[in-house]
Amino acid sequence: MEDAMRIKWDIGGAETRPSFPAGCGWHGGMALLYRFTRLNDRSNTGVFTFIATRSVTRDLHRDATTKDFPFAYHRWAVSFVRTDKVLGVLLRIRNAAPGWKCYLDFTFTLLNREHFSKNEALSEKQVRFSAEESTHGAARWILISDLQSRRFSDETGEFLLELSLANAMTVFETDIRVPPQLLNHHHHHHHHHRGSGAGQQKDWGPLGSAPGTPTGSGAAQTSRIESSYFCFGGFDWNIALLPDGSPEDGDNGRPRVLLIRHTVCGTEVCLSVVATAPVVDQSSGDAGFDHPCRVQYRVVLGEGDRRVDSGVLDQISDLSGRIRGFSLGAAGPADLVRRGTLRLQLYMLSANAISEAKVSATASTLTGVEPCAPATANCYDRDKQAWCVEADMEGERLRLKLYYAELQHIPVGHLRYVAWNAYLVRRQPGSGARESVLALRAPHSSYYVHDGMDVAVVMDTDVPVRQIRESAGMYLDGAGNLTVHVEWLDSQLLFGATYHKYDDIARTQCHQMKREIAALQTENYNLERQVFSYQKSISYASARGQPSEDLPDDYYASTVRRLSETQSLSESEYA
Repeated sequence: MEDAMRIKWDIGGAETRPSFPAGCGWHGGMALLYRFTRLNDRSNTGVFTFIATRSVTRDLHRDATTKDFPFAYHRWAVSFVRTDKVLGVLLRIRNAAPGWKCYLDFTFTLLNREHFSKNEALSEKQVRFSAEESTHGAARWILISDLQSRRFSDETGEFLLELSLANAMTVFETDIRVPPQLLNHHHHHHHHHRGSGAGQQKDWGPLGSAPGTPTGSGAAQTSRIESSYFCFGGFDWNIALLPDGSPEDGDNGRPRVLLIRHTVCGTEVCLSVVATAPVVDQSSGDAGFDHPCRVQYRVVLGEGDRRVDSGVLDQISDLSGRIRGFSLGAAGPADLVRRGTLRLQLYMLSANAISEAKVSATASTLTGVEPCAPATANCYDRDKQAWCVEADMEGERLRLKLYYAELQHIPVGHLRYVAWNAYLVRRQPGSGARESVLALRAPHSSYYVHDGMDVAVVMDTDVPVRQIRESAGMYLDGAGNLTVHVEWLDSQLLFGATYHKYDDIARTQCHQMKREIAALQTENYNLERQVFSYQKSISYASARGQPSEDLPDDYYASTVRRLSETQSLSESEYA
């Protein structure tokens, strides 16, 4: 209840906060999430910058914990541990629950106001966060007196703390008890009565699962082995193993593994992990969702040599919560069970909501006879915020534009950072299979403010407008609409909607690093010239049979070797 009240203003915008006062010293919070940067690297790194107010070091009787913020489909917070002389910093996972663990790298960095080389950093690799270990960091990190003397804090006592998170992985592990009669039934059914007796099969749930646990859409008459539930990305999930396969997928008796999305789990944090409540179909009793969800995951069943590894799967959870999963092939549940239990390991990589927009392609647009107003369509993200998608077909290739339609819902004095992927959906000729064409230069992102004006983010595609006109059946539905999918990747609410002196610290350090890199490159170039000179000198002396010092003074004048771009070390390697 406390968390729900704490984040109420983030979700609904019912309460607003002022812009930066002098010195920032907003006494409503100990530490404020000020900036966020997604590096879009292989480690999927996110960098959070917090303003730690003077209350962090001066008010020992108040809780020095940030508001929850989302990353890697979980909720996190930073806590400061204080004594009279020493300051510590801790990273907490806020939605930890039994059964799953989250591994990630994190680095805390105190930003120095004079030079980047004076920053103070604390780093840990592949730390495990779980219900039993929900907090990691250093309870005693730096002397409070050093914050001022070493130029971390300013004259008001405030300082900047940077948190880098990377290589996140959520792992759900459990042992599922499998009743012998289910295995015996499957063995008999597979060899003698394939496709018969479905009406008499039973549902087998996990050991210790709650009574009344739902078994998933369309499977009330199919025997199954189910795991317990776990929370990820704002939803409850579980794994179901169908020993006799899924008739919907044409398995012909081959076992199938499904990942099933269920109802929203708990209270999630603002703007990016907040989950839309499922819509209940009163006629069927099944729960549905407002958005499909793109999920990347990996399933490992069994142990040792007798195990099945699905590899990384990239699939869509539909509005009923069902994912196609994968077939076990020749392997059966009996081959994976040991001592009556089935070992399950599930690696969750991502779960992103997808919004669909049907953009009208008018007759005049398709024929190009006369100019017309751009076609637009509305869609909603998981926070129930309205967006407008526009299809621009006036050029040679299709261009998509995305507008944020509800800027007024952003709290005053804040920034909303949003990142997404955009896709054009088309059908393959012949098979009719749907495929998604990713917009160029993805992912896209933008910042939004309460009193700003959205001029739209333009997303180019490699789809020729002529192809849409000539092959309308591939791109248009029965109503003549283009189908556009928006996959929501990131959404962060940041304090401070205007440029501030705290932004200068990061920019100054960036310029300092650039100069340092340039100096190192020059030094490296000079060293390479010397090495090359020595090599040529030795080679010349060896060929002439004379000491290298007898070389003519102008020998190297025309043979200076320069480093090419491919031979120069990159800035990241120097860093």
